Amino acid sequence: MKKQKKGERKIPGKEKRKEFLEQHFYYEVLLMRDAGKMIIQAYPNPISDHVKASFLLHIRNLYEFFYGYENPRVRDDTALAIDHEGWEAKSVPEDIGPYHKPLHIFLSHLSYERDSEELTNRFPLLRLYNHFRMLTMGFLEKIDEEYPDSLKLKELKELLKN
Repeated sequence: MKKQKKGERKIPGKEKRKEFLEQHFYYEVLLMRDAGKMIIQAYPNPISDHVKASFLLHIRNLYEFFYGYENPRVRDDTALAIDHEGWEAKSVPEDIGPYHKPLHIFLSHLSYERDSEELTNRFPLLRLYNHFRMLTMGFLEKIDEEYPDSLKLKELKELLKN
């Protein structure tokens, strides 16, 4: 876990972090996985825009969790992967980084210009799914020692294998 300097965000205690992982993080990863599996199973056939948008929303949230430490405006209450023992900060891969800002704008901006083709053509859905699935599995492996008694995290790790 990263040491705190004066004026930096305060990292909650171990129990609060565990509660977050077993509830909010679990939910984000599970919904990313479920929507991602729907996209994979439907490929190459079209799938509804609401499934794609849901998938991208959860990808954006996981992006913030894993890479949000690079944001100088990160809020004090933001949960970050680097808050957990055993996890080292990762640099955003070159093939993933360019999608963050457009994804954020796409999901948070009502626009006259947006159309459903953008959901499939602008964002590499399968690449994003595979990246965040593998990143999450690696994260769960690394933090296993910090939360060895967490059945929810073990369950999540198994769900991601399938």
